[in-house]
Amino acid sequence: MDPNVVELAQKIGAFLLPLLPYLLKAGEEADKEAGKKFGGEAWEQAKALWGKLAPNERMHKAAEAAAALPENPAIQQGLAAEIARALEEDRDLQQEIARLWGEAQAAGVTVIAGGEHAVAIGGDVTGSVIVTGDRNTVQQGKYNIQIDQASGLAIGDGATVHRDAGQLQAVDLHHRRRTRRCNAPMMTWLHCNNLPSMVFYRYEIR
Repeated sequence: MDPNVVELAQKIGAFLLPLLPYLLKAGEEADKEAGKKFGGEAWEQAKALWGKLAPNERMHKAAEAAAALPENPAIQQGLAAEIARALEEDRDLQQEIARLWGEAQAAGVTVIAGGEHAVAIGGDVTGSVIVTGDRNTVQQGKYNIQIDQASGLAIGDGATVHRDAGQLQAVDLHHRRRTRRCNAPMMTWLHCNNLPSMVFYRYEIR
């Protein structure tokens, strides 16, 4: 099989994967929901591509399997393989799909991630941070830190944490003011200084 066809099929499979539930459902409601979630440009390009591929029965079955289990690598590969097979068997289809994919790329349509947390972008994204998943936090600034559970935490230039008479105090040395106090008569702690001018203590009460 032509390596260029295989590569094209893989790209199209990755692009269509997060949109398959909406493409298979079709209808006005699916149109509206997908356009809102993925952007009108990405959705229109996906519909154009899928409209050419959908009549193939094997393709339709592979798409249904991929929509049901989008995180399964074997099923993802199966979808790409069916796309490649369809393109290899029909040269006219191959040329039309290549043309549509070229238009999608020219429009800047990109899929960042597949599956439940998929992101499809129509246009250019610069100077941005895109995070997928649950309970994620993004902060852009001098100190970029993500904390799940912590006590006795000091952040800032020259900040440190002091233990004093069974208590934990976080003091900003620059402003000389107390920022955190918590009672902890018996504790163990972990010291991490891999960030500039920062001391971090994590402790457990025993």
